[in-house]
Amino acid sequence: MKKLLTLITVLTLSVGLVACGNGASDSTDQSATYQESNLNNYQDLASSNGQEYITVTHRSGVTEVPVNPQRVAVFDMGMLDTLDLLGIDIVGLPQGNVPSYLTHYTTSEYENLGTLHEPNLELLVEEDLDLIIISGRARPHYDELSQIAPTIDLGGDNDNIMEVFRSNNLYLGQIFGKESEVEAILNDIDQQINEIKEQVEELDKTGLILLHNEGRLSAFGPGSRFGIIHDVLNVKPVDPNIEVVNHGHAISNEYIVENNPDMIFVIDRSASVTGGTETNKEDIENELVQLTDAYANGNIFYLTSEIWYISVGGLQGMQMQLNEISQAIESASNNN
Repeated sequence: MKKLLTLITVLTLSVGLVACGNGASDSTDQSATYQESNLNNYQDLASSNGQEYITVTHRSGVTEVPVNPQRVAVFDMGMLDTLDLLGIDIVGLPQGNVPSYLTHYTTSEYENLGTLHEPNLELLVEEDLDLIIISGRARPHYDELSQIAPTIDLGGDNDNIMEVFRSNNLYLGQIFGKESEVEAILNDIDQQINEIKEQVEELDKTGLILLHNEGRLSAFGPGSRFGIIHDVLNVKPVDPNIEVVNHGHAISNEYIVENNPDMIFVIDRSASVTGGTETNKEDIENELVQLTDAYANGNIFYLTSEIWYISVGGLQGMQMQLNEISQAIESASNNN
């Protein structure tokens, strides 16, 4: 009966949100009301049942989260990456587009709870969850999910990449009693970043980040979703005025030749999305791109797309990203 009542509440909320249409102010007011209501409910629970809670301030609000929750659903591959490293078990996740190093979560042992963009609300209600973790793709469903269980939005922030990365992972450490372990890993990551920055400064070359998607090319620069290369590791952008767009600034091969980067970093969206076709190098290294210094010096680097596009923000993924850039910078140093 409890699950049925919860489901009715969620479905009613869903209808209500749709009915709001384009009324932005109404939606904002409703969201604030839901957050305040949930916060009060969880605080009341904490005082009545002796359960310890911590307050998590996140991208979509403020939530009281039980310490050491037993039944957890995850709608962010980066946060799944961190939980995997910390040895934290989960109930379920969206099983499409799971990075290859996390495919052990695609077995029948774990519930398939919809997609990253469309959580299956009915299944989530049935799971009697203690915590739901989301990020930007599931963010539009935050209010609905918050009616099912405490929900935290641990998405990244392109304007504060490392600050939010650190905060999100420390929250997971606090929630699951693994704070000292997370701190140690973060310290190792900080050291690795400093070492790469020294490599980059010594190399003193420009870079261009390309996203390839079924024959289309987009460029990413400072402040973008892949901005860690420029904003954190200090690789000089060949064009500092690239428009910041979620899926990148559409460009042509002529643009690449005109700007003539010393290094090109390629992320293949096609290979990281279910049903996509992996990029053939000839699609990137065509006759025009072969005119660039990056091609002439062997400095076109193909990054692991599932890490850069899908599992951003996790402790393991961050270390893999840094390793790839470090290897690329070392290779570029040897090639010049």
